[in-house]
Amino acid sequence: MTLFGHSADPHIAERVNIAIADFLHSNGLPSSLAEDDKFTKLISLSRLLPKKYVLPNRKKVGGKLLDAIYQESFDSSMKTLLSESKIYGVSVFGDGATIAKIPLINVLGASPNNSFALLDIIDCTSEMASGGEKTV
Repeated sequence: MTLFGHSADPHIAERVNIAIADFLHSNGLPSSLAEDDKFTKLISLSRLLPKKYVLPNRKKVGGKLLDAIYQESFDSSMKTLLSESKIYGVSVFGDGATIAKIPLINVLGASPNNSFALLDIIDCTSEMASGGEKTV
């Protein structure tokens, strides 16, 4: 049996299922990830890739691609946060956190269309080093 000039593997679905299960278990990921909408989208899009496609390396994933995901998420968050701000306004609030001994202040915003938007994270290391408090 051939499909577009290539041999069709009658067991391909089973092989892909095994590969997915092996990937999830080998990396300590939850098995529920197999039902995640983003994972389903990944599998659907991968069917459209050309044979010469090359997976992105870790530097690209942790660099340019991560930056693009962050920017898209931030833009979307700001759009919903500000969508009716002229009518209802925006509440700005924050909290302190210490992560790996780094003192931080999280600046958050809320509005009717976005109950939690991360606006900024302030590193208070220099303030604390000079004997101050997380008051920035």
